[in-house]
Amino acid sequence: MTRLILGYDPTLLDLLEGAMALNREQLIFLFRKVELPLSYSAMPMEQAIELASWMIRTTLGLLHLQSYPRKWEWEIQAAIITPQEARWVLPQEEGKGGN
Repeated sequence: MTRLILGYDPTLLDLLEGAMALNREQLIFLFRKVELPLSYSAMPMEQAIELASWMIRTTLGLLHLQSYPRKWEWEIQAAIITPQEARWVLPQEEGKGGN
C-alpha cells in the first residue's frame, strides 16, 4: 500500500542513500515529487471512506494473489464514529446502492 501512495518502496531510500552521494533529505525532497497528492486533513468524510475502502480492497486483493487456496470472500464494513453519533456506512458497489 505504501508503494501505491508514495510511488516507491520506502526501502529504496536506504538503498539509494548507500549507493549514491545524496543524503536522506535530498532523496526525500526528490521522492516527494512522485507521491500521490493527498491531503488527509482537508479530505471530506466521503472521500476518506472511499480511500480507506480502496486501501482495504487493494490489500485484500494482494493477499488473494499471494495465497493459496483462494477461498477467501471479504465484506468491507465501515462506520463513522464521532462524539455525537456512530453510524454504519455501506460502500457503494457496482449495481448496488449504498448509504
